[in-house]
Amino acid sequence: VVKAQVLAGGRGKGVWDSGLKGGVKIVYSKDEAADIAKRMLGHRIYTKQTGEAGQICSAVSIVERKYLRREFYFAIALDRETAGPMIIASAQGGVNIEQVAAESPEAIIKVPVDIEEGLSKERALKLAADMGFTSSENQAEAADYFIKLYNLFCANDATLVEINPMAEDNNGKVLCMDCKMTFDDNAEKKNP
Repeated sequence: VVKAQVLAGGRGKGVWDSGLKGGVKIVYSKDEAADIAKRMLGHRIYTKQTGEAGQICSAVSIVERKYLRREFYFAIALDRETAGPMIIASAQGGVNIEQVAAESPEAIIKVPVDIEEGLSKERALKLAADMGFTSSENQAEAADYFIKLYNLFCANDATLVEINPMAEDNNGKVLCMDCKMTFDDNAEKKNP
């Protein structure tokens, strides 16, 4: 899979000034990967988030294709209302989460996390079950990811850590397929 590395959501549905459609492309050979990369690198992609200006792609990532059984959404964001971290999760991942929230608000799970208490194993396991991870093994694996991502969020003064999609593959293994992170600019001296 060849993925355009640009700071904008909606890559999968983006269009390029090179005529290519989509910023995430499945390829079947090295030559095809090279051809797709050439049509992305140095070219401008247009998505809902880039607007009319588009964005130049200066890097691509080439990753192994995985076969997924289910896709989930998981994020930790700095929430102004609670003045702390808020976990936002859904069994409907791999899609535009804003659209899911607008059309099916009941599909969104929100869990405020007390910054002093952190994210406990018990709360993480409950969240995994609430999201729809079905076996005790993949619930434990998902909960472990949640805790590690929460610790990453706090240790690096993040304002957002988003995994979309978090997935379960055909063997029941939990995977973080794509990630977006933003950090507090005021913490740059602490975390250069």
